[in-house]
Order: sequence, then structure tokens, then C-alpha cells
Amino acid sequence: MKLIECYVENFGKLSGFKYSFETGMNSFKRDNGYGKTTLSVFIKAMLYGLDDTKRQKLETNDRKHYLPWQGGIAGGYLVFENKNKTYRVERTFAAKASDDTFKLYDAKSGKESDDYSSELGEELFGIDADGFERTVFLSEQNLSGKNENKTVSAKLSDLVGADGDIGVMDDALLILEKQRKAYHRRGGAGEIGEIKKQISNLTLEANELLRVKLSYEEDKKKLSEIELELEKLKAKKAELDRAAKKAEEERSKRAYIKHYLDMKRTLLEEENAKKEVEAFFINGIPDDSELNEAKAKDAELKHLTMLNETQNETREYTELDAFFSCGASETDFENLSRLSDIIDARERQRSMLYAEIDTANEELKKYNQNYLPESEYSRLISELSTKSGKTSHNDAIIMTVIGAAITLLGIALGIFIKTILFIVSALGASFLAISVAINRKNDNNRLHSLHQEVKSALNDSDINNLEMLNALYSKKAEAQRYFELSKKQETLMQNLSEANEEISTASREACEFISHFPVKSTDSILDATAEIIKKRDLYLALKRTETSVENARIEREAKKRELSRQIQSFTKNFKTTSAYPIEEIERKLLEYDSLSKSVLRIQSSMESFAKEHGIVYDTIDDREICDFEVQENEQDVLLKISEFERRRTLLERQCREAELEIERIEDIKNNIAELTEKEKKYQKDLNIILLTQKYLGEAKDLLTSKYLSKTKQAFNDYIGMLNRELGEGFVMDTSFSISKSEHGALRPTEAYSKGMRDLYFLSARLALVDSLYENEEPFIILDDPFAHFDDKHLKAATALLAQLAKKRQIIYLTCTSSRDI
Repeated sequence: MKLIECYVENFGKLSGFKYSFETGMNSFKRDNGYGKTTLSVFIKAMLYGLDDTKRQKLETNDRKHYLPWQGGIAGGYLVFENKNKTYRVERTFAAKASDDTFKLYDAKSGKESDDYSSELGEELFGIDADGFERTVFLSEQNLSGKNENKTVSAKLSDLVGADGDIGVMDDALLILEKQRKAYHRRGGAGEIGEIKKQISNLTLEANELLRVKLSYEEDKKKLSEIELELEKLKAKKAELDRAAKKAEEERSKRAYIKHYLDMKRTLLEEENAKKEVEAFFINGIPDDSELNEAKAKDAELKHLTMLNETQNETREYTELDAFFSCGASETDFENLSRLSDIIDARERQRSMLYAEIDTANEELKKYNQNYLPESEYSRLISELSTKSGKTSHNDAIIMTVIGAAITLLGIALGIFIKTILFIVSALGASFLAISVAINRKNDNNRLHSLHQEVKSALNDSDINNLEMLNALYSKKAEAQRYFELSKKQETLMQNLSEANEEISTASREACEFISHFPVKSTDSILDATAEIIKKRDLYLALKRTETSVENARIEREAKKRELSRQIQSFTKNFKTTSAYPIEEIERKLLEYDSLSKSVLRIQSSMESFAKEHGIVYDTIDDREICDFEVQENEQDVLLKISEFERRRTLLERQCREAELEIERIEDIKNNIAELTEKEKKYQKDLNIILLTQKYLGEAKDLLTSKYLSKTKQAFNDYIGMLNRELGEGFVMDTSFSISKSEHGALRPTEAYSKGMRDLYFLSARLALVDSLYENEEPFIILDDPFAHFDDKHLKAATALLAQLAKKRQIIYLTCTSSRDI
């Protein structure tokens, strides 16, 4: 089979890519990231399609990895030759494999071909996609991968004429291994291990239940002893209860007497306190109306005193009176207010004028000062407009009229005399020509002079005649705006001067008046004026109320003296000691009322308590009852009973739980017996599986050894070409794994460096290709497989590829010049 051409519409990062393959060596050197590996995967995808895997990682999911990065339809075509026929296969790939498309055409006829189906790769090579990668698809990543594959082994077995299908053996071995793992795995996993674990657990559980049974017997014995001890303690408790009841009755009796005596002592204390209060009211206890009247008078007196304190002449009024001691008239203050208004209005006007002047100055900067008067620009515009379209002059007009008259006369006479007509017409034409010439010359002279004057006015000697009129209009507009702004600026400056003069005059007059007052706002005339006017208004308001306030104060003083006399007349009957006699009298009255009620309440309680509990003596000895020993003994017994009951409850619960557990002993023994029988059966089945695996594996090895010798020979040839010194002592097993004999022992290739391992793997892959494809010569794809080779082995490898390219088509992909072929 030979590749001829491929086209990638979209695949990974490749888009619109086309490549024609040569016979023999096809070296493809591109930089990293160009898409070399993408191209190799595209060739494989054209033959085998893309797997519909669910794996999420890009490196293990070609469909997810190589769907086009830039969007669009993924796919393309591949043209190849096989058995002297040329085909073109077209495929497209979608996110789901069910949406992929496949077309095969006969390249010569252009018609669809049914020589092969969408399983094109397997039908061409007799191996699946995995086998394809393990043989003719060599890359640095998969060079060291396992070469064993079911379809590869099956094809090799067919090539050596072996009976049966080695793939069936592989399937059988897989089924046996799966069943073996179901029975037994490392670490005790599998069904046999699980049964052993269950038997072990049940045995431990049965032994534990036997220990529970022994503990149960001991707990039953302890429970009987506790029941006997509890009966003894309860009898002792009943005896102590009787003694305690008698002691409690005696204690209750003594407690009643003690409580009665406590109430008597409290009554005596309350009565003494009441007598002390009665001494305060030696002249009689006032009734509520008298006290309320005295309280009202005292409150009114306090209120009048407070008014006098708060309504005396304030310091603010005194300060304002001193502030306005200069004797200024009301007219003076009105004039100050007027001056303040003038200053405020003119200052606001001045701020606006400054802003307008700044705006005008900024706009004037845009213009120069070399403008002609506006009338001069108007004159130039008028003359330039007139001269540009006018073609007459006095002399030219006269000549034109004469020429026209002669022409008309010649026409009239020509009716009679043709010769005269010719002469007269010629003269008329001459006069007309002379007239036109004179007119044109005069106009040109005048226009030239006018153009020079306009250029001088515009300060531009390079302006052409066509732009003069527009430039004059523009210059006139600029001059008009400049003179308007200049005039406006003069007016604004005049207004600003007038405002400054008026502010200065008003400020001098206001400052002269303000200087008579000790104002705080000295930084601003307006602030000082506002301060004076504000204080003036407050001063006048305070002054207006001064007279009425003084009269009210005199009346309050008289009222206060009368109230003080009446209050003293009331309080002199009581032995007050505080500065607030009314409050003291009220407090003592409340205390007297509370003590009177307390004495009556205690007396009533004592009578009821004595009657209820049979107390007839006022004086009773306060005897104490010695019952501590009884209490102590009873407490000890209660603690012992509680402890024994707790232990009994615990033992009863333990016995109930133990009884339930003991019942399970027989069931566990039965389960152990069943599991033991099941283990024996599974072990017997496992032994049969192991023997079957052994014999079937030996049969497979015997079958594969038939084609292994040819592959081994090819391997020895290739490794010798790459490194003759290393070409001895190698062993290849039926899985195509390589080992080397070193010091009497076989060592796997993993024991050697990466570069050495790649030498072995490359030789093994090429040997496998020779063995697998005897009749057809398939192409070989090498995706930079020499990355770990040193210079010596790289040279040998490239020489080997050059030799192989003589009989096989090779697609060699690399990213560096050092490994280019």
C-alpha cells in the first residue's frame, strides 16, 4: 500500500492543508506546534476513523482533541494505492461518532467504490486501530508501549499457518483471568478471601459470645446477692423513717415557737420606730389637705426663685449696651445698611465683569491687530466682484458702437452694391476687433492693479485669483468680530472702573462708621456690617423687654416673702432638721403611716399563728433537738440503697442483653459450617481455573513461538545495524517484551537508559512490521522517534531508514534540523 496525497479541511490546528507523498522517504521537518503529530493522527483517522470514547483528558480522547480549533467541518480526504488501484477516502468527524460520514471513491473513475467499508483500516491491514499504532505508527510517545495486541497475534498466527484463532485463546484467557480474580486476588480479595474473612469474623463473634455467656452466669449470681442486701437495707430504712418522723414532729414544734418569737421581736422593733416618728409630730399630725397646701406653696416659692435667677439682666444685654455706647442714630445704621447693599451688588458685578473681560481677551488672542477698516474690505469686495464680470470701458464702448454702426450700414448698402458691402463689413469687423482688444487690455490692467491691492490687504502674496473673494469675505468677518470684541472690551473696562470707584467710595464711608464699634469680623466690610446690624436688632429687642421684666421681678419678690412666711408658720410645729422641711415632713408622715400598718399586720399575724399552732405562752425556752445522728444514719442508708439499685438495674440490663446475644451462638455455628463448605467448593473451582490458565497459556506460547522465531531474527538484524556491540544476548517473549542477558541473569529493558531502551523498541517494532506484512509493503509513520538517540545511534538510525525507504514508503516527522533526514 502507498499513500499518494492528503488534504486536511479542518483537523486540530490544521486547516486547508494539502500534502503529496513521494515514494520512499518523505521527510517533514516543521517547528514545534506546526501540526506534525496532528497530520499523523489525521492519516490514521482517515483509515480507522475516531473512537467514540467518553474519556475527558485530551491526550486520551482524539475526537475531543482534534476537532478543529478554528471551527468548521472536521475532516478531509486521503488518496492511496492498494493492489494496483487508486482510491480516495473522504471522512468528516462530529462531536458524536454517529454523525461522522465516510465515502470511498475509485480515483480513476471518480465513482463511489464498495471495495472497502468504513472499517477501511482493518480491511486493508487485517488489524484494528490499536494494532496499527503498535506496528507501523511509531512515535516518541508510543515507541516504548506494549506491542502485544490480539489482532496482531491473530494475524501472525494466520501467517504461520497455525490452526484455530489465537484471538479466541486471548478471549478465553481474559475470561479465565476475570473468573480467577472473582475467586481470588492479592491481599485476600475475591470471593474466597471474603468467605474466609466472614468465617474468621463469625468465629471471633462466637468466641466473644461464649465469654458473654460466662459473664452472664456471674452477673446472675451477683444479682441474687444484691437483691438480698437490698431487703436488709430497706428494713433498716423503715426503722429510721419511724425515728425520723418522731424527730421531725419535735423539730416542727420548736420551729413554730421560734417563728413566733421572731415575729414578737420584729413587732417590738416596729413599735419603737413608730414612737420615734410620733415624737417628730409632738404638736399633732397634719392631715392631707394641710400638707398638700404647704407643698403647693413650697413649689410656687421655688418656681419664683428660679425665675428671678434666670430673668435677671443678662450679660449679653450688658455687653450689647457697651457695644452701642457710641451713640449712633437710627439714620446712621440705615445708611450703613445702604452702603453694605451697594458694596455687595458692585462686588458681584465686578466678578461678572472680570469673567467677561477674561473671555474677551481669550477670544482676541485668536485675531491679529493688522486689520483694515470694515468699509475698506467692503470696497475691495465690491470692486473685485464688479471687475471680474465687467468688460466695458469708455473708449472701448465708443469703438464698439462705431464698428456696429458701420457693419449695419454695410449690410443695408450691400443690397445695392456688393463691393461696398464687403468694404463696409470689413471696416465694421475691424472696429469691433479693435474695440474688443482695447476693452480686454484695460480690464486686464485694472484687474491686475486690484489683485495687488487685495493681496496687500490679505498679507498673502501667494493667493490665487479664484480664492481672493472668499478670503476677503473671511477677512472682513474676522475684522468685524475683532473690532466688536475691542469695543466690548473697552466698555467692560469702563464699567469695571466705575464699579471699583463706587466700591472704594462706599467702603471708605462704611469703614469710617464701623471703626466706632469693636467688631470681630475685621476681614470683610460686609461681614462687619452684618455683625453690627444683627447685634443692633438683638439689642433693641432686649431693651424693649427690660422695663416689663423689672416690674415682674418686683412683684415676684413680694410674693416670695409672703409664701416664705406662710411656709414657716406651717413648719414651726415640727422638729425638722433638713434644709427641705416640707419634704422631711412628708417623708416622716409616710414613714409613720407605714409603721402603723406594719404593727397592726404583725399583731394580727401573731394572733393567727398562735391560734393555729396552739402556742399559749409568750416566753418559751429556745431548746434545741439533737437529731444529727439520726439524719446521718438515714443518709448513709439511702446512699447504699441508691447504689445497690443502680447496680441491680445495670446487671439486669446486662443480663437481658446477654440473653439475646447467647441465643445467636447456634445460628453463628450454622453459618460457619455453610461458609466452610462454600469455601471448599470455590477453592476447588479456583484450582481448576488455574490449571486451565496454565495449560491454555502453554498452548498459546507454543502457537506464538512459531512466528516468534522469525520476529526474533528480524530484531537481531535491526539491533545489529544500529549497534553491533549490543546485538547479542537479547531474549524476546511471546508478548514481544525484550530482556538482555547480563552476568548470568535476564534484565528487563527498563534497567537501561531511555536512549538505549528506544534502540531496542525501534528494532522490535521494525521486526514486527517485517513479520506481520510479508506480502504487502505498508507505509511507516515515524513521529520524531529518535529524540533520545545520541549522535552515533542517530546516524545509524537514519542510515537504517534510508535503506528501508528503498522498499517501503516512510513518512518521517521531526521538529529539528539535527534529526532531519
